[in-house]
Amino acid sequence: MHKWDKIKIDIKKGADFLKTGMKKVVKQAVTEVDVLKLKYEREKIKRELSSVYQRIGELVFDIAAEGKKDILKDPDINRLFNEVSRLEEIEKRLDAEILETREYVKEKKGG
Repeated sequence: MHKWDKIKIDIKKGADFLKTGMKKVVKQAVTEVDVLKLKYEREKIKRELSSVYQRIGELVFDIAAEGKKDILKDPDINRLFNEVSRLEEIEKRLDAEILETREYVKEKKGG
């Protein structure tokens, strides 16, 4: 084998090694960006949830001020309770996705 052929093989091996390393760096950066996106989505849900809780409180106060007794039978209250359940479910799903993505990043850093 000629010296030039050995150099070409070494260059190819080096390039392959760099490609592999870059793929890992890019994949890790993408997953960390994914975590940030998920956290942002979770914070939006938390703000929306807080707004719904506030609306429930206002509505309960208004209904009580009107002297109504069966607050839990009010259709608006029930609709808002359903909205709370829906938002809490989304928040749980986002928490699980964040945890799963973080674990993936830890695995890749360690491995």
